[in-house]
Amino acid sequence: MEILMRVFLLDVSINFVGWCISAAAKTHKNYDLVGSISYLLCTAVSLFHSERNLVQKVQSLLIIVWALRLGIYLFSRALKRGDARMKKYDDKPILFLIPFFLQILWVFIMSSPTYLPQQDFISRTHLFRLFWVDYLGNWLPY
Repeated sequence: MEILMRVFLLDVSINFVGWCISAAAKTHKNYDLVGSISYLLCTAVSLFHSERNLVQKVQSLLIIVWALRLGIYLFSRALKRGDARMKKYDDKPILFLIPFFLQILWVFIMSSPTYLPQQDFISRTHLFRLFWVDYLGNWLPY
């Protein structure tokens, strides 16, 4: 469970720094980029601390590819035309903590089916076979 706490604290740290930058610059345009960076780094850290078997690598790679694709798209769209949902927070930095807090929860909860199989106590029980946690991780986000 130690790695889950590390991943969660990393998620909180990334989003806090992202919020600080947004508040100082009075912009919302980096919000989606911060979310993608959270997905990428949290997944990478979780994989790094795992046994890195085939299932863990594939599951992590799928999240990394998805986060890169979506993050690049959303960030470029925000740079071009902004985001009407977030524009109201440009001059209200304290209120902008709400979306960042929700993003912390979103990243951690939606990726937890990937983080859990990468834990030592679970991964030792099924090194190269699929287990119920793997199926849950593949279908829960849908």
